[in-house]
Amino acid sequence: MDNITSKTGTENFTHTFLHQRHGRDEFVYAIIAILNLQALIGAFLNILTIISVLKFDKLRTTSNMLVMSLSISDCLQIFGWIFSIFQEIYRNQRNMWNILCLGQVFCLVLSQGTTVFAICYIATDRAISIIFPIWARNHIARPVMQRIVVVHWMIFSLLTTVVITVGNQVSLR
Repeated sequence: MDNITSKTGTENFTHTFLHQRHGRDEFVYAIIAILNLQALIGAFLNILTIISVLKFDKLRTTSNMLVMSLSISDCLQIFGWIFSIFQEIYRNQRNMWNILCLGQVFCLVLSQGTTVFAICYIATDRAISIIFPIWARNHIARPVMQRIVVVHWMIFSLLTTVVITVGNQVSLR
């Protein structure tokens, strides 16, 4: 038995209580392991999606360009997760920690912004294709969608950089 002194006196914790607490920790570790495995599988499948759309010309439809943009956003989210792991490793080295923190914030803010708009673009593309199928087939061309995706990423990269720069300047004061 472990004896712990508190304001009310000595409290005894039995072996069963410690075992129950230990079992709960194992459960949490199992959940974390499952979530990490899910993230790795998601990253692998998103990378396969990106490679497939880039490699095969038949897959470069307007909808698949948006799905590829969403896959890139998901990969950025996972890179943000990797930055947070390295932050824990380098938490005692302040300069490295700051760089990793900026990388994490950049990846997470950029991925969240681009994910929201990619989902909106996908919903709009689907709605237009359903409501006006002939017009959509004739007017929404692949080069137009490629430009939309590229401009979308450029705008959000710029906005994310501005947010991080302004946030950094405010935190330094």
